[in-house]
Amino acid sequence: MQYSIILKNKVGEAEWFDDSLLPFMIPVRVLPLLMADWAEKRGFCQDCGLDTCCHPINEDGYKYCTILFYDAIKPKWKLRDVV
Repeated sequence: MQYSIILKNKVGEAEWFDDSLLPFMIPVRVLPLLMADWAEKRGFCQDCGLDTCCHPINEDGYKYCTILFYDAIKPKWKLRDVV
């Protein structure tokens, strides 16, 4: 799966991070649980400081919950770098 997200670069400016290809497939049963709309329906976004920031978006345009995605996928970027 390939996805994009806006992150701070080394200078602290925002830029698209879109060279992110996961080295594995996300299991079909797990993928819906990472979606932003699933998290929002359950009230996870109410107190989330990252709700107004960029979310990971896959090549089909689906938006993921940043925190659930980060926890499940363990990407190379850090939550503090999300813009």
